Order: sequence, then C-alpha cells, then structure tokens
Amino acid sequence: MKNRVSYIIMLLVIIMSVFSVSIISTHVMAGTEKHEEEGHKEGGKEDAHEHEEKEEVVRFSDAELKEFGITIDRAGSGKLHVYVEATGEIKPDPDLVSHLVPRVSGIVSEVRKKVGDWVKEGEIMAIIESRELADAKSAYLTARERFKLAEFEFKRKERLWKEKIVAEKDYLKAKKMFAEAQIELMAREQKLHALGLTDADVKGLKSHKDVPLTRYELISPIDGVVLERHITKGEFVSTDMTVFKIADLSRVWILLAIYEKDIPYVREGQKAIVEVGYGTKPVRCTLSYVAPVIDEKTRTVAARCVASNKKGLLRPGTFIRAKIDVESIDVGIVVPKTAVHTFRGKTVVFVRTSEGFVPREVVTGRSDAERVEIVKGLEPGEEYASKGGFTIKAEFKKAEFGEGHSH
Repeated sequence: MKNRVSYIIMLLVIIMSVFSVSIISTHVMAGTEKHEEEGHKEGGKEDAHEHEEKEEVVRFSDAELKEFGITIDRAGSGKLHVYVEATGEIKPDPDLVSHLVPRVSGIVSEVRKKVGDWVKEGEIMAIIESRELADAKSAYLTARERFKLAEFEFKRKERLWKEKIVAEKDYLKAKKMFAEAQIELMAREQKLHALGLTDADVKGLKSHKDVPLTRYELISPIDGVVLERHITKGEFVSTDMTVFKIADLSRVWILLAIYEKDIPYVREGQKAIVEVGYGTKPVRCTLSYVAPVIDEKTRTVAARCVASNKKGLLRPGTFIRAKIDVESIDVGIVVPKTAVHTFRGKTVVFVRTSEGFVPREVVTGRSDAERVEIVKGLEPGEEYASKGGFTIKAEFKKAEFGEGHSH
C-alpha cells in the first residue's frame, strides 16, 4: 500500500514538471513571435517615414513659366504699411468746372448741346436773338464810321493849317472831334468785348452783312462734358441765369471723411489707395488737404486728394473707400499675398529648388493690403513663386491622379 502511494506521488510530480516546461516554452515562443511582429511593424514605420521624407516636386521649363504667368522672386526684407481707412466721394475739380451764363438777354433760337455731350473749347452751345446785342453792334458800327470821318477831317485840317490856309481854331476843333470819335469807338468796342465778342468778331461785323446783328453765340469756354442744361428753344434768358454746366473730368477730387479716432495719424502728403469698385483698379493719390476743424455733425475731418482721370473711369458722385498709408514697418522676410496659399490644410509658399517647386509650410505674421510677413519657413535669398501659385498647386493635384509635372 505504501509503495502504491509513493508511485502515485512520483507520477504527479512528473506530470506537473512536463506541464510547467510546456507553459514556459509556449510563453517564450509567444514572446519571440510578438517581438518579431513588433520589429516588423517598426521596420514598416521606418520605411513609410523614409517615403514621407521624400519631397514631391513640380517642374516647369522657362517657356512654361512664361506661358502660365509664374513669376519668381527672392525672399528678402521689406516694408509693411499701416493704413487708416476712410470713406468718401468723387467730385469734379472746381477749377475745371464752368457755369455758362449768357452775357446778353434774349430769346433762345437754337440749342445745340444736351446733357452728356462732350464739347470743345470755342464750340457753339446755343444761339440767342438779342436786341441788346443788336443795339451794341449798331452803336459800334456808327462810332466806327464817325471815327473814320473825324480822322479824315482832322488830317485834312492839319495839312491846311500847316499850309496857313485855315485858322488854328479850325484845326484844333477838328483835332478835338477826332479824339472824341476815337474815345467813343474804343468804348463801343469794349462794350462788345464785354458781351463776349472776340477781336475777330468785332472786325468781321461790317464784312458779315448777312449775319443778323441780333445773333449771339453762346460759346463753351473749356473742353469737357455737359453736366447740366437749363435752356430751351423759344424761352427768354437773362444775364443772371446759368444755362449750362460744363466740367473737364480729366482730373477729379476725391473727398474723404476721416474718423475722429484716426485724426491724429493723418496729415497732408500721405499716400492713399482708393477702392472705386465695379472692376476698376485701385487709384493711388496724395493727400493735398486735411481740414483744420472737425465737422460737428459727423465728427469727421474732411481730407482731399487729386487724381488723374484721363480714361474717365472715376465718375463724380461715386462713393469710395480709401486706405491712407500712415506708417511703415520694416520686416525681415516679406512676400506678396499672391505667394501664400493653402495647400493640403497647410499655409505654404511654393519654393523653387534645384529639383523644381516644392510646397514649403510657413508661419505668417503681420500684413498690409498687398504683402505679408513670413515669420518661419522661408530663408533670405530663397527663390519662390510670387505669382502663378495656383497653377503650381493644380499640377500637384494632377500628380495625385498620375498626371502633371510632379516627380
């Protein structure tokens, strides 16, 4: 019995020993497999990392750069501008506006121009039949004939007096009459000039017998466009009526309202960028006037700049927005806003390397209306695409589908 119990105990010890060895072997093998699996995964990650490290590039030939409008610049320092915003309106330059008033009263017989017509200096705007003008012309013609007779008589008496044929008193009388006729003729001529007649008009009075003395031509004094017309055929006009308003719009005023908070920063001589809208390019001008007082109602200060308008794109009456350049800031790296793009969720600049263009992630800083500071990601002297970045981005998009210039 005792031997049998010893045998059973020995058998149990052997079974437990075998089971323990099996468990240890299984654990070691599992650990080895796990280690190999993790090693394989880490190796895969390293391969993937090496793949990601390799940059994609897009290449363009010089001809393609020109064709697609891609401009290359070098990164460098520059200035950013601090602007004050203002609103305003375009107005005609008062020095180039003419209010046309007839110099004689009369009845309108003809109107040749209407609102919107472009006119030249010296062009006839309207014709008025004036009794006042006819009287002035008649008086001038009479004075001219009287002057001729007085001149002839004076010269005759002077010759006879020198020859001792007539008395001195007759000579002096003729001289006096000649002087009076001369003065009267000059007065009558000045009257016609005051009524708007030129020297040529006055000299041509006697030769143009077919032209009625009542005819008065209303002449444009400047080149410009008719803004207003207050005259109609058949009506009576007087010398206190403005019948036409003409403006030369080749130069206009841009009137700005400066907000009270911005007044300390605005002064004459500063540059302004004026946004007109409607597809018109921004206009640049210089402040020529800043009012010394504040408008009590609007709490703004009036400012003005003068702008050239040779193409006629600046229309008086248009409301505008302006940015006044009040300060400049020096920055280390500055690029045009057209050089900065959003690409694959990142802010990038397309940098040109020896291989081609690559998207370089950057950190932007301060900016103005046209340029932006690059705080990180771009080094001085590096070449980048300042324009045409959308074309480069499109090529990268094509590369995702196996097309384009990407490598």
